[in-house]
Formats: sequence, C-alpha cells, structure tokens
Amino acid sequence: MGDSLSLPSERGPIFGFSEWSTEQEVFLAVTALSPAVAEEIGAPVAYHSSIIVDKIEYTFAHSGIVACEGCQSHAHLAGPGVILPMGKSVCSGKAMQDALANYFQPRSYDFLIKNCNHFSDCALFYLLGERLPCKYMAAEQLAGLMPTTMIQLLIRMLGLGEYRQNPLAMGFDARFVQKFVGSPVGSTC
Repeated sequence: MGDSLSLPSERGPIFGFSEWSTEQEVFLAVTALSPAVAEEIGAPVAYHSSIIVDKIEYTFAHSGIVACEGCQSHAHLAGPGVILPMGKSVCSGKAMQDALANYFQPRSYDFLIKNCNHFSDCALFYLLGERLPCKYMAAEQLAGLMPTTMIQLLIRMLGLGEYRQNPLAMGFDARFVQKFVGSPVGSTC
C-alpha cells in the first residue's frame, strides 16, 4: 500500500549523522484514517503522520514524543500509506526531539488540538524551516470551526471512537512553538 522508499542504511557514530555527510535525510510518513467514510460524507480525510530522520521515526502520542526504528506508529493502520522525501537537515532527529520535548509532553495529546500532525508540523519546521502540507491537517482545521457536538458526531461517523478535549492540550498553538524554538536552517545543531 503506497510508495516504497529505501531509507538511508547506516547511522553515524555522532548525533545520528551519517559518516559521509552532516546532513540528515528527512521524510514525512502519512497514513489516511477512514478515507472511504470521509469521502462518503464529504469530510476531509484525517491523517496520521510521523517524521523519519536517519531511519528513526518520530511521532507524538499519549506517551509523548516516541522514537523507534521503521514506521511502527503506522503499522496498526496498515501503513504508512506514503513516505515523502522532504529534504535534508543539518540537525539530527535527537536534536529535534530535545527541542520539542517541552511542548509535546506525555499525556498532553489531543485528537484534534495537539496531535501527531501538529508534532510533524513543528518537527518539519525545526528541521527544514517548512510546514506540514495543508492537506494533512485539513480535518483538524475544519474541526476548529465546528461546535464540539458536531465534532463528536463526525468522529463517531468516521469510526474513530469518542472525542473529549484534553485539558492539558488547551491553548496549544503550533505557530507559537515554531516561533519559540525556531528553525536552525542555515546553522549547525
């Protein structure tokens, strides 16, 4: 399912850099959630996303920022649906994880307000100075314009369970995080 991609094969000895280059390949992995149902009811498709740096996947979940080899966070969704090359970064995945850790703490995950896509957006900004393509956050953006009762109904219709706002996620703003941590593009980490 989706595109096949051969990721870099070796990790370097220092800070996750490869032996031959101080730049790390950065990939975006995405998997659609209930695309057929979303299409049927005319809603945007919701996505699960993660960032891959030097064969290590980084995503955000209820336990905080998770790092693992491969694309394990997509496995239960029969994904990833696609892995997109996003560019090269002078920063390691570990440097990005450390920079974002205070903003993506354990138990602060919220399905709409502060999720894996918000994390991927901030991670891409930190690593490359780029934002997550809008397509992958359309469901969250639409939900931000809807009353909570409609959001709960839509999430049930998509087969994604029940939704309750997480008070630990309230007030989260990815633009604030991006402004505060910045992007070290053009510098070294």
